[in-house]
Amino acid sequence: MAAGGLTMSGFGDVFITVFADASHCPRTLATGVGFWMKYTDKQGVVQTLTGSNSYRDVKYPHLAELLGLEFALENVAEHVDCAQKILVLQCDNRWALSNVKLPPEMTRNLKGFKAKWVKGHQGNKNARSYVNEVCDKLAGQSMRRVRDEIDSGE
Repeated sequence: MAAGGLTMSGFGDVFITVFADASHCPRTLATGVGFWMKYTDKQGVVQTLTGSNSYRDVKYPHLAELLGLEFALENVAEHVDCAQKILVLQCDNRWALSNVKLPPEMTRNLKGFKAKWVKGHQGNKNARSYVNEVCDKLAGQSMRRVRDEIDSGE
């Protein structure tokens, strides 16, 4: 207990950390995206969540990266209470990071926002590159799945 009867939570409780990546096939225009997020829920329990999705007819790789960030943000909005939190959004595409728009309902509740570029395809040099590789694998699996559907005429 802090002075005055206030409880102090851990510093990490305030952050929502999100990584996103995309995989794009220029031949079929198939795209897969993947995300990883870590946050502290209302009960004070640290949660980690991953997810992926696939899209068709995405013309450019940088748009695929933007779709990945948007998909990750949709999941943040769905799963996390953003009130008084700091969102740290990380991606290996600078263009996508500079063009992503946070949903208005999210920006009203957030305490802060930071976009961080991650150097991609570095293997597992550190925790950030490891998580980026996790997102890359999720995105690649989703892209290959929809590319196979396209190639088989589905």
